[in-house]
Amino acid sequence: MRPLNALLEEKAIAELNTALVTARLQVEAGDPLQSKLKACVLGDVADLLPHLEAKSQERQNWAEKILRERGNREANSLRDLLHRQRDRILEQYEGQDLQVKQLELNFKEFRQVEADRRYWERRLDQLKEEIETEPEKIRASYRLG
Repeated sequence: MRPLNALLEEKAIAELNTALVTARLQVEAGDPLQSKLKACVLGDVADLLPHLEAKSQERQNWAEKILRERGNREANSLRDLLHRQRDRILEQYEGQDLQVKQLELNFKEFRQVEADRRYWERRLDQLKEEIETEPEKIRASYRLG
């Protein structure tokens, strides 16, 4: 026995499936016929086993190749994604360095503005008093006697 080519194999499987569901083939075979069929099947399997193993190895090699290629594509894609993510984070991080420096400057400026405001508040209070008292002091300095 030898293996069929792919087209004949598909046709044989289709015919076998059709035959198995057909009512006229559902006749029970007797013990002697079953024994003979079992003996033939074992011989057929033994004859076809090397071909099946070779075909199985070919398909396994093909599947491994396809999976390896897909794994490489996905690994490369993930690596690229991670590089882009790292680059975006570095860009943000470095940008924040500038922002932090600006905030530090802004904080110093803020502290200065707050100090200025406190001074201005004190000075406004002083000015209220000086507006009342200083002009009179000037006048008094010009008085004789």
